[in-house]
Amino acid sequence: MSFDPKSLAAPGVRTLAPYVPGKPIEELEREYGVRDSIKLASNENPLGPGPRALQAIAEASRSIGLYPDGGGFALKEALARVPDRERVLLRLHLVNGVTVDKIGKMFDVSQATASRWLAAARERVLDDVKATLGKQLGTTPEELASLAGLVASRLDLSLSLLLKTR
Repeated sequence: MSFDPKSLAAPGVRTLAPYVPGKPIEELEREYGVRDSIKLASNENPLGPGPRALQAIAEASRSIGLYPDGGGFALKEALARVPDRERVLLRLHLVNGVTVDKIGKMFDVSQATASRWLAAARERVLDDVKATLGKQLGTTPEELASLAGLVASRLDLSLSLLLKTR
């Protein structure tokens, strides 16, 4: 009996078509007999990276051979500062899978209140992580906002893993 890894994916993901890249600019120039063309549809920048991007690349290249913080230091520190009730709420919901409705009943509050509590706890952790990372990285709020989207998208998974170990 063979295992099909696609069976682990959500149905919507299984039906996605793979990305088909456009032709390289060199091939397009040969095909159409042109030179010095600019591909605007490929989200490419004909001017190359800007000075701040080049500076960030140069700075990042100094530590490119090192593993990133796999221990989630900023997240662990943020969790340590979360009030006990909020930590319990996060653990119940993210680790134990307790629904918002059941959390509301456990604390004798409405589902809406329990939902607000969870959102506030999650937001507190996210804000704390953003502040810690901003200080560590020396980033502007705008640069950090871009990184925050990535952090937020992985926050629940990371929280559930870390709360299991506490």
